[in-house]
Amino acid sequence: MSKKLIITLAAVIGIITSLMIPATVSAEPTIIEVWPGQSIQDAVIAANPGDTILVHSGVYHQSVFIPKPGITLQGESGTILDGNYPADDDTFLGINAITLAGSGITVEGLTIKHYNKEEPGDPKPKMGTGIVLMVSSAECHIQNNHIKIGLIGITIGSQNNRIESNNIKGIDLGIGITPSASGNLVQDNTAFGCHTGIGIGGTNNQVKRNKVTGPTIEGIGLFLAATGNNVSENEVEGTTQNGIALTDGVNGNTLNGNYVSNSGHNGIMLLNAHNNHVMDNHVDNSGFNGIAVQDGAAGNVVTGNHITNSGIDAGGGIMLANAHGNLVADNHVTSSTDPGISIEGSGNQIQRNKVSRSNSDGIALFPTANNNLVEGNKVTGSGAGGIALHGNAQDGSSSNEVLDNHVRDSNLDGIVMIGAATANLIQNNKVSESDWSGIATRMGASGNTIQENHVIKSGEFDLFDDPPALNNVWQGNKYKTSNFP
Repeated sequence: MSKKLIITLAAVIGIITSLMIPATVSAEPTIIEVWPGQSIQDAVIAANPGDTILVHSGVYHQSVFIPKPGITLQGESGTILDGNYPADDDTFLGINAITLAGSGITVEGLTIKHYNKEEPGDPKPKMGTGIVLMVSSAECHIQNNHIKIGLIGITIGSQNNRIESNNIKGIDLGIGITPSASGNLVQDNTAFGCHTGIGIGGTNNQVKRNKVTGPTIEGIGLFLAATGNNVSENEVEGTTQNGIALTDGVNGNTLNGNYVSNSGHNGIMLLNAHNNHVMDNHVDNSGFNGIAVQDGAAGNVVTGNHITNSGIDAGGGIMLANAHGNLVADNHVTSSTDPGISIEGSGNQIQRNKVSRSNSDGIALFPTANNNLVEGNKVTGSGAGGIALHGNAQDGSSSNEVLDNHVRDSNLDGIVMIGAATANLIQNNKVSESDWSGIATRMGASGNTIQENHVIKSGEFDLFDDPPALNNVWQGNKYKTSNFP
């Protein structure tokens, strides 16, 4: 048999074989319509992956459970799921409005409310949620929904979902990302009047361009297992407590480019939070501090932030309290009631910040501040000292290095060591136009080294060593006036 004939027969056999195999025909996606008085759950049971369930305008007192993948649940203007009893005939009204257990589900265009009531005969309030994404769901899309008057708006317990352009009002927790949730995108949502706007407990989620406004207790909170999350370009306004808070030892998160204003307490708070980046945020009109790093917080980087009008009630621009090994650099702090930057803790680096018009000290190191570096900062127009190293009868800031700073127009001393402040190095600073002395030790500060500084145009003395002071070393400074030889 010739080679040509073999090839021809093979081709014919291939064609015949292909004709004998029936073609698989995929069902076309179907739109299943639901009208008031009908069961949405029945439509879910009838639906196949790829189908759309269109819920027409009306009020539905029922809950929906979607275990199938690829379903779209779509409302139209005026489609309302209402958790108030009684349930619609032949439907189930449970703790949540919508629960997703399948992947690739879309929920859009619905109004959801009142999933927070007590069940008949049960005195305990329901822990109701508008939309729940269970651990088994993934890659779902929740968009353009209105959720109000409940306990939780949206709970995310799974991976790689998109939660966007939802409007949430009057909820205890607007959007909750649980510890099991990762890789989710939460963007362009609005939360108004919630206890907490957005709560993050998972890993590697993106939370961006959301708007959280008061009356709200806390805007955005990161807690428990929150690691590697990016919180960026959000607008948080009018919270009664903190604008954005990182607590419970959260680690390795980034806050970037957020606008936080009119917070009752701190604009941004890191409480026992570690190795987080807080960068390029704008924080205005905080009741307490613009940014607070406290209660054991360590290894955080706070850089490039703009902070104005902090401490309306009491507080300053950036506060480090019992905080260690943090970097605070390249920030702009303006018009704080208390110090522009204050430090209690050790091993922190305060570098290249611009601090202006503080009503108190520009930069203050309090008695427990030891072994910190204050370098390359520009401090102007301080209401008290430009840079102040404080001490009291029992303790003082010690072993700190204050290097290469520019301090101008301080209402009291330019750089001052007070009381038990000891063993500090004050070197290569430029100090001018202080109302009192340019560089001073006061109330017995001793054992400090003040060298190679340039001090001019001081109101009293360029250099002032308080008479009770002991063992301070003054050498290599450029100045015109002093109270000692």
